[in-house]
Amino acid sequence: MNRPAHSWILRSSLALAFCAVLGVVSLQAQVDTGSITGTVTDPSGAVVSGAKVTLLNEDTGASL
Repeated sequence: MNRPAHSWILRSSLALAFCAVLGVVSLQAQVDTGSITGTVTDPSGAVVSGAKVTLLNEDTGASL
């Protein structure tokens, strides 16, 4: 039985819209929301003003 062309177009459009929604949902998981806070102190517990801190990814060696 042949179905009308508009039925195929509607089904294809719905499938495409569904895939687009899934793609957007998966992209939301890639948002960078991390943060690091803290205080640099010396061995006596005094705050070190003007300290420079470097973040290092030990797996890749990348630093910030």
